[in-house]
Amino acid sequence: MSQHSKTSQASPNPQHIADLLNNHTADLSWQQAFYDDLHEHPELSHQEERTAAAIHAALQRFDVEVTTGIGGHGITAVMRNQATEETPTALMRADFDALFVDGKNMHACGHDMHTTALLGALAILDNLREHWAGTVIALFQPAEESSIGAKLMIEDGLTDKIPAPDVCLGQHVMPGRAGEVQTRRGPLMAGCDSIKVTIFGKSAHASMPHKSIDPTYTAAMIVTRLQAIVGREVAPDEFFVISVGTLRSGDTNNIIPDSAELVLNTRYYDEELAERVYAALKRVVQAEV
Repeated sequence: MSQHSKTSQASPNPQHIADLLNNHTADLSWQQAFYDDLHEHPELSHQEERTAAAIHAALQRFDVEVTTGIGGHGITAVMRNQATEETPTALMRADFDALFVDGKNMHACGHDMHTTALLGALAILDNLREHWAGTVIALFQPAEESSIGAKLMIEDGLTDKIPAPDVCLGQHVMPGRAGEVQTRRGPLMAGCDSIKVTIFGKSAHASMPHKSIDPTYTAAMIVTRLQAIVGREVAPDEFFVISVGTLRSGDTNNIIPDSAELVLNTRYYDEELAERVYAALKRVVQAEV
């Protein structure tokens, strides 16, 4: 809860919350069916029309204010319960796009589970209204895998469509023991950026490399030098990862291409550190080209 939280109620008793959840028997049949449907019909970023329609249909179970089509296929559902100016507002977020892996679309990152879990949370809150007061916002975000879905929702006026939250909650499934929720103090889920680097050269026949400006060689040198950035720019107690996800160059074995492309992926907790690393990355690329 932020320092500006309006509620003056006593902090909830964790044991009381645990007892409520343990004694609440959720109807899992529709949730299982919803999950199975999403899992069988994965849709890529910016193409999630069917998935958004399925979420919208599932939300009809609850007394919520639904807004669709935010930044593409984004959806919000606002549940108010004994809400006043003094009660808190919590936002819970789930993403719902899929990935293209091994030649087909699939929910390989668990977004079908995230979406089902958020609907399940709404079901519990809807059934236990006598035990809480305030406003809950369920935010279903498309296009997470393209790293632009949240930005598109904000640019489409998200903050004008929902109450200002006091706290925002997110989750991500991961390998581990079933039934456990893992958290810790401080950052847990890293920031992520994708960076595309295009190297332009001069094409020539492979038998005459001296007449080319070989972008493949330059790309290989950049990949090698990128590995030193973290060791030289990032302190031992800081966290930063740079990975090269793709390197594309040429279409045939006997022609040196005229361009090459790298796509990098980064993970970090500190945006100021990220800017410092990106400055070093630009120096490395510019030095090679």
